[in-house]
Amino acid sequence: MDNSIPLTLEEFKVRISKISEAELQDQKQEQRSLLLHLVETNNELDSEIHLLHRKEIKTNEDLNDIKFYKETVLENKGVILDKVARISAINDELVARGILDEKMKSDEEEKLISEVVQKDITNVCDKKEETIDVPETNEQESEEGVYL
Repeated sequence: MDNSIPLTLEEFKVRISKISEAELQDQKQEQRSLLLHLVETNNELDSEIHLLHRKEIKTNEDLNDIKFYKETVLENKGVILDKVARISAINDELVARGILDEKMKSDEEEKLISEVVQKDITNVCDKKEETIDVPETNEQESEEGVYL
């Protein structure tokens, strides 16, 4: 398949209906590799975002980089979803040809999603930023506070 022109999902489905099983398998592996590469790229960008956030003094360039990296991560997540949809479309074609059954398709797709979620540190880091650490106090200190 020609990768120079982006195809819509519907165009992709039409194209894959006309290729051999071996080409379908190759295309599925290529989509999977691209997807996992995007996850790794997002992880690297996320690490860079966190490094920039930790800087005591941020320059305008740092702030622009943070914004750009965050936008890129979001855009990549959209592409990751597209790759998952394309893998699912390939599996649908394999089911239609009798090469995969529905259970195998479902199991394979669940495994892929689990792998992506496990490797994607951006979601974990986002949740850490939302957590607020509350210092522990001993009982005596909390009883001496102001009551409303």
